Parts: sequence; structure tokens; C-alpha cells
Amino acid sequence: MLITSITQTVFQRQEKEQKDKIKKHKNQDSLQAKREADRIFSEKQQLKAQQLKEDKRKIQDFNVTQMVMLIQSQPQITIMVWW
Repeated sequence: MLITSITQTVFQRQEKEQKDKIKKHKNQDSLQAKREADRIFSEKQQLKAQQLKEDKRKIQDFNVTQMVMLIQSQPQITIMVWW
């Protein structure tokens, strides 16, 4: 009877340790997945910011080109001042 009780206690302790181990492993996996998701999100945000910066530069270059073309297409006005 005593041996059965001791065996049961040992078995229960081992079972609890195994469950705790599994829970810890699941928590580590979950944390790793969250970190990976955060890393991917951060990369996407950086790429998005870089793309917006490039688009802004292209628009500025286009606007400068348009202004130059507009100025060049205007007839030259010469003002003469007589003293």
C-alpha cells in the first residue's frame, strides 16, 4: 500500500513536470512567433517609409522639371530703361 502511494506520488510529480515543460515550450514558441511577427512588421514599415521617401523625391524632381520647362517656354521679355 505504501509503495503504491509512493509510486502514485512520483508518477504525479513526473506528470506535472512534463506538463510544465510542455507549457514552457509552448510559451517560448509563442514568444518566438511574436518576435518574428514584430520583425516582419518592422521591415515592412521601413520598406514603406523608404518607398514614400523615394516617391517624394521623384515628385520633387518632376515638379522641378515642369517648372524649368514652363520657364523655358515663356517668351523672353526685355525691359529697356532709357535715362
